[in-house]
Amino acid sequence: MIRPFSPRPRTGARPGFSAARWMPLLLLLLSLGIVAGAIYQAQQAVRSHRAAADGALAKYASFGAWEYRRISEELLGEAFSNALGPAHSMAERVISGKDVTAPLPTSADLQRWAANPRRTAECVPHYGAPYFFRVPLENTPEGLDPDFAGTPPDAATRDWVANTVRAHAASGYAPGWHFAVLTGRPGGTRRHLVYSRVPGPGQAWFAYGFEFDPGRFRALFEKSMDAKPLLPPRLAGTRKNREILSVRVFGPDGTVAFQTDDEGGWERAEDDSLSARFGGMRVLATVRPSVANSLVIGGLPRSRLPLLVGLLLLAAGLTVLAVVLIRREGELARMRSDFVSSVSHELRTPLAQVRLFMETLRLGRYRTDQQREWLLDNMERETTRLTTLVDNVLHFSRSERGGLRGELEVVALHEYVPQVVDSFAPLAATRRVELRTQVEPGVVARLDPEAFRQVLLNLLDNAVKYGPHGQTVRVSAALEGAHVRIAVEDEGPGVDAAERERIWEPFRRGERAIGSVAVGSGIGLAVVREIVAWHGGSARVEDGERGARFVVEVPGWRHGLDAGEGGADARRQAV
Repeated sequence: MIRPFSPRPRTGARPGFSAARWMPLLLLLLSLGIVAGAIYQAQQAVRSHRAAADGALAKYASFGAWEYRRISEELLGEAFSNALGPAHSMAERVISGKDVTAPLPTSADLQRWAANPRRTAECVPHYGAPYFFRVPLENTPEGLDPDFAGTPPDAATRDWVANTVRAHAASGYAPGWHFAVLTGRPGGTRRHLVYSRVPGPGQAWFAYGFEFDPGRFRALFEKSMDAKPLLPPRLAGTRKNREILSVRVFGPDGTVAFQTDDEGGWERAEDDSLSARFGGMRVLATVRPSVANSLVIGGLPRSRLPLLVGLLLLAAGLTVLAVVLIRREGELARMRSDFVSSVSHELRTPLAQVRLFMETLRLGRYRTDQQREWLLDNMERETTRLTTLVDNVLHFSRSERGGLRGELEVVALHEYVPQVVDSFAPLAATRRVELRTQVEPGVVARLDPEAFRQVLLNLLDNAVKYGPHGQTVRVSAALEGAHVRIAVEDEGPGVDAAERERIWEPFRRGERAIGSVAVGSGIGLAVVREIVAWHGGSARVEDGERGARFVVEVPGWRHGLDAGEGGADARRQAV
């Protein structure tokens, strides 16, 4: 079965190709490059802004950690020193030469000193000290052993305390220190010690100290958090330290001894270590994310990557669309070029025939009246073919401009359809095609007779042109429900199911039709569907008994029945 026109393969340069036509694509590609560059620069600017903002927040955190560390050292050092009061008093007496004969303080003296109600809030027992100790270091009287007060540890722990303190006092205790913090794991248990190395009577040296738990110092670290502003007032404003900073304090063994409410943002945290005498304690501080935006001039930059990627994809999509449109434009140009070529060929053949017959008549090159009639019949046939072709082109041009116009009238199909088929009979006779018509009596439809005539002629022309010689083409019309079903069935090769929608497009041709010797304008079926749609109907192709069956359905009814809107007029006008 015929397929609407499809461009024939061509060799050499593509028709319609020009640098000017591809210039918009080149400009779009250039624009895409510019957009990509601008997006890259914008992303770099955002990253730079973000890095600057993170740097500023890191500096604020570093300053806050330094200030908190300084306050904590002061308060913690004061608590340790107050707990070692008797040892420091003995050291002052020895150094100043006053009352060097006073009794040597014991660990029990330290415990009683720290337990004084007036000092409880200042001394370590308030934070938990299980025991105090005194360890002789050097030049001490013989028989003077380490002594412990409070809840004394086991013998192994006492030996560890004495040995650890002596070793550190000999090599790790710096001049000018009032105390030092030690940590260790005797027997697998983590222990923390604070002690002070002080001179005794004569040339003797002693170490006084106690064990403590850094986790019990939460109240002291809370006090450090609230004692003074950790950031400059101009930066902090009226906000409290806890509203700006989150802080963690790590004990000598690295465990967390204190932490404010955790809001996150630790990736920008800065740390500061307490002085060496605190045994490696550290402070970690960070700006709370909830206030970070207000501390940076202009606020924290938000990531614009999704927006930038979206713009890039949009630009890429527009470029791809431009490529597709340019390719479609080239394809359309090739189709139109082939359309012009095909129409020219179809026009040339009947024109040549008409001219030949006219020359024959003018020169009198016929012998009988029968030969003269034969020449006139052939001229009529060829002019009919020319008229059909021109009408197709005109209908197609009007449909593209949305200019289909016409007057609808009620038409009796049992007369209308045979008349159109009879007018096509001379063209069918050239290929020895037999036309059979079967129309259900009394069926009428509201049609534009001239426009719908083109529908039937195009379907008949396709059936005859692409079907075999000597075939029988059947035309039928019958009422089905509220529609009249008009079918033209041939005995040709048929239409593949996959191509039954594409063949209605202008300038399209099916695979089977490409190899056919017959040529066409490629707009016949497009004109059919356009005119039928204008009539409020539909057109389709389906399998026939031997070939293809093209079916057109338009609103209709049987003469004598109520036609709905305009039914009375239909009964009066129907033939």
